[in-house]
Amino acid sequence: MLCRAASAKEVDEKYPGGQTHVSYNVKDGLRDGPFTEFYESGNVKVKAFNKADQLTGGYMTFFENGKNHVLARYHLGRLHGRLTEFDKVGNVVRTAYYRDGMLAGPEVLSEDELPYWQVSWVEGAVVAINAVPVYTRSQDDLWYALQVIARGETPTRSSSARSSTAAAADPVADNERVLALRRLNAYRYLAELPADVGLDPEQNAAAESVAKLMAASGKSQRPPANPGWPAAQYDAAVKAIEHCSVYTRRGRMADVIDALMHGSTETTFGGLDDRRWCLNPAMRTIGLGRSGDVVAMWSRDDRRKASADWQAALYPCRGFMPVEYFSGDGPWMVLINPKHVTLAADTFDVTVRPLDDQAHPGKPLKIVARQVAATPAGLPTALVFKPAGVEVAAGRRYWVEVWGLKATSGAAYPLQYLVDFITVHPEESTVLAVEGVPTYPRTLDDLRRGLEAIYKAVPAPFTAAPPSSKQAGANASTSSTSTMPDPAASADAVAAVRRLNAYRFLAGLPANVTLDADQSFSAQAGAKLLNAIGKLDHTPPNPGLPEAEYQDGYNGTSHSNIYEGGAGTPLASTVDGYMDDSDPGNIKALGHRRWCLNPQMQTTGFGKVDKFSAMWSMDSRRPNTPDWEMIAFPARGYMPTEYFHADFAWCVLLNTQHFKAPDLDTVEVSLRSLDDALQPGSPLEIDYKNVDTAGYGAGVAVIFKPKSLDTAPGRRYGVELKGLTTAASKPTTIRYVVEFAELGGSAKPAAKK
Repeated sequence: MLCRAASAKEVDEKYPGGQTHVSYNVKDGLRDGPFTEFYESGNVKVKAFNKADQLTGGYMTFFENGKNHVLARYHLGRLHGRLTEFDKVGNVVRTAYYRDGMLAGPEVLSEDELPYWQVSWVEGAVVAINAVPVYTRSQDDLWYALQVIARGETPTRSSSARSSTAAAADPVADNERVLALRRLNAYRYLAELPADVGLDPEQNAAAESVAKLMAASGKSQRPPANPGWPAAQYDAAVKAIEHCSVYTRRGRMADVIDALMHGSTETTFGGLDDRRWCLNPAMRTIGLGRSGDVVAMWSRDDRRKASADWQAALYPCRGFMPVEYFSGDGPWMVLINPKHVTLAADTFDVTVRPLDDQAHPGKPLKIVARQVAATPAGLPTALVFKPAGVEVAAGRRYWVEVWGLKATSGAAYPLQYLVDFITVHPEESTVLAVEGVPTYPRTLDDLRRGLEAIYKAVPAPFTAAPPSSKQAGANASTSSTSTMPDPAASADAVAAVRRLNAYRFLAGLPANVTLDADQSFSAQAGAKLLNAIGKLDHTPPNPGLPEAEYQDGYNGTSHSNIYEGGAGTPLASTVDGYMDDSDPGNIKALGHRRWCLNPQMQTTGFGKVDKFSAMWSMDSRRPNTPDWEMIAFPARGYMPTEYFHADFAWCVLLNTQHFKAPDLDTVEVSLRSLDDALQPGSPLEIDYKNVDTAGYGAGVAVIFKPKSLDTAPGRRYGVELKGLTTAASKPTTIRYVVEFAELGGSAKPAAKK
């Protein structure tokens, strides 16, 4: 069979007026050969060459006046080689080099034949602007380092032996301190400063005394008036105030670090003293303390003996800057090291330009405030400025130029750098933090130490005294015929309250609930009433007991979690049963679990008679309840397998001060297994889902249970709740990670009852 090559067909496309618009050849249905595009005037607009419908070879565009616009070359449809761009009078305005369609090499922008902007590219990525390297760290470097900080060990240091006045260990407070310290070290890492600051026990104690004094005196006076303390205690706290940054609004300690770094702790635009203390290169340790809404941070530490030699510390930092650590209304700052850089005069000039996707500059932003901060002593000089119109969002880039500096040699020191905002937890990728809370808020050692402290603590002396007039419940009786709890049960009750505190600690709640004699009496009376009727009932009828004794028991059953097990079941095991709560009769509300995890709980009581027991659960007397947003169980981050079974329901409790109660039909729950790189797999099938708004403990409960779950140590899951709305009516999503881990030890959850 004789084959004959297809001949090319010339095609002309016309403007509506009949003039030729484009002219090209078609071969085998594809553009092939010369291609020309014309203006309506007839002048050439584009001259190119196609091969199999792909631009290949020289490529030229022209202004309508006939002058060259762009000269370039293509290879297989991609720019390849030098590109030159001209203005309408023939002046070169841009030169660039491409390789396989990506910018590679120098790109120069010119005006009046004079270059004013140069970008160096490697494989389509910016590496330098105006010969200044712009990225000292890759996005992967940032992600990895921040994850190490969020998950890593937290050093505890002291300049001397532990003081006798140092505060006793409080697992909840210590956990908050750990999270806050890691947040501080993350900020320092971003600013390219030593990020191994530790906690100091003496500084913790001093900060605690400052917080208590400020809270007791009304917070506003500095120094505050003596609220009636012994003179020595008051004087020590006043002296400590000079070393502390103080925050007087409700929030987590980690939130306070954010406020100090933002500058919202200062009443006027100034020297950002609190931020500068946080970023002090000489800082070695800090201390943190809380009382009510007041948080104090011992920040005036300068004991770092040796630090990396630095010239300027920048915030927001140079290169990639995570949006999670900066807000658009925050001032910008440059710290300068006087060993290397000084001000030529008493002021400085600064220019901030937005860059487009090609790293080309826009018009300078207006600088609405500018100041040199040279005090207080002990801190480097800071150049503080605030550009208007900054958009802190992933992909937004800004070029900063600071003028008026000189090196110690006397030469001018122009400071130029790029700020490229990114997010370190993309929507569909690895989650590093959720609303500022690290994915792994505590290490396994943190959990071990915290639980060890709880199981060693004495919650409160168990008192078998008769009930006082301040009974725990409204219907409590003070009858002399009431049955008193057996003092021999005290060890069992202490073990139970410790177990309760362990669960609360894992959930990130105050874990210092104590035993109350009145509530213990009522719980014991309730257990006796249940034993008399032979079944569980929160509102049982009188089985024939004396009325006063029945009222005591009824008060206990109606205010308690109640349990039926074996005669020898330890009270601590009943707490495991309450936290399980996943049987068909209880999974809808998880009421027993929610009472155990009530943030407002301060005291409880336990009682047991034969196989029936009760735990007083309706307590809300905690004086300083933390301003919580959500409570997850299993807890976010590491979740010990000793405290959770595969057939337990999951729940997220939402504080209605921060979230609106979601509708069952609109809330979406997703649970995905995560690999070693925290990359998600396919969603697990959700076997049960409910939203319960009843008043068990605190908050609204989103309850769900996966059909199949592996809780072996090392198994990770990513949780996502969509369809939520904040109290301010803004749509929001909650995401967090749970990784099951084995702590070891003899404390195991009881079998389900």
